[in-house]
Amino acid sequence: MTAWVIDASVAAKWLLPEDGSNQGSALLGDELLVPDLLFAELANIFWKKQMRGEIDTATADAAARWLRQAPLQVHPCAGLTAEAVDLGALLVLLGGRAAGERH
Repeated sequence: MTAWVIDASVAAKWLLPEDGSNQGSALLGDELLVPDLLFAELANIFWKKQMRGEIDTATADAAARWLRQAPLQVHPCAGLTAEAVDLGALLVLLGGRAAGERH
């Protein structure tokens, strides 16, 4: 079984019809690791889609209910901050560039 670290953009594809939903759903049989921030990010996605009229309240509520019972391994973000900063510094040293930065 493959393990994947999933962010809110991928999880939203499981729950709401959008581009890439089939690819996102293909991961559901694997081990899924998520940051605890995922739940707040998805709540924000659901709210924005409701405000734009893309989904109704019942759809958002059903997605939130499904998410609560999903087979996810939730990991707290707070403990990863130092490692993330260290990794970012290493990437800078190796000549990496931030996403969207011009060359």
